[in-house]
Amino acid sequence: MRRTRVAFAALLLWGGFSFSHAGEPIPPAPAEVGPLLEEAVSMQEAGRHDEAIARYEEILKVNPGLPQALAGLAFSAYAKGDWQKTVSIAEQIVATGKDCPAGVYLVIGSAYGMMGLWDKAEEVLLLGQSVWPRDEALRFHRAINVFAQGRVSDAIDHLERCIRNSPYRPEYWRALGDAMSADGARGRAFAAYARSLSLDGNTERSREIAQQMWRMLFEARGTVETKPGDATEEAEAKGLSLVGNLRHDAAWRNRSDAEYFAFALDTMLKLVSALNAEGQRDLFWGPFAIAYFDDLRKAGHMEALAFDIRQAANDPEARAWRARNAEKLARYRTWSERWAVNWSTVAENETRR
Repeated sequence: MRRTRVAFAALLLWGGFSFSHAGEPIPPAPAEVGPLLEEAVSMQEAGRHDEAIARYEEILKVNPGLPQALAGLAFSAYAKGDWQKTVSIAEQIVATGKDCPAGVYLVIGSAYGMMGLWDKAEEVLLLGQSVWPRDEALRFHRAINVFAQGRVSDAIDHLERCIRNSPYRPEYWRALGDAMSADGARGRAFAAYARSLSLDGNTERSREIAQQMWRMLFEARGTVETKPGDATEEAEAKGLSLVGNLRHDAAWRNRSDAEYFAFALDTMLKLVSALNAEGQRDLFWGPFAIAYFDDLRKAGHMEALAFDIRQAANDPEARAWRARNAEKLARYRTWSERWAVNWSTVAENETRR
């Protein structure tokens, strides 16, 4: 589970922590330690965690048990990889009473996860969700937690709920791609990865995903596991295999990888759309993924998305294409930013259910 553990940390630190909540923030700090707290926070923001820890410990000598200092101390301990210290400090805040903010449950659960204590992590995250049932970060990290435990279907359910609430978070789509891939739904994993890169193609994680999408086209059919009797998964896996084999066809032999990928991306997304067509389309893949790609194709932006993904994979041909087509790329990005889910239709369908 090392890969999941690393991903857990990356996702946590990517989003950052929030040690307050809009509903019940930690009360203002006493005036006598206010300036010291500001210094400690500035040190954290600059990545100077040893100095921040020293400052927070100085504050706690003056005001033992101060929640703001304990929370900051827990975050810096986590950032330094001291999971046990993180847990022991953050649990002191939980013990103070019902006003514990969601971020504290998150840091405890995450530290347990980094120690491989997934059952303890889930216990803490569930407790946090019982206090903050609408907190998105807690649900998201619980999804990562249950995925690490091998409960892939549960992880997919949690991630789809997260995306329903916040469909423009690339890390949600990346995690869903990982879960779908582990579940054998290779075509939908490919689509989820593409959606994540349509939202964010400039991070190290995005570059890894772009390269993973390329590898998915050429992985041997025999290594792809699907659930017995799942016709959709079988069709997705076979589609990937067929598209990958076409790279060696005479028609593509002398074409660039970037050109081939544009064809492969469009073909696979059409297949995913067809396999989840009207009459079979559920209320997640329809409005939250397929509709985006169908509209993208109609607007003529599929090529721009493909070359954007290949750029993330460090393809020189993609860089050259982007240099020649700056206006086309800008139109695609403007279109993508304006695209939105038809929430009224989703609500109507939910009511009919």
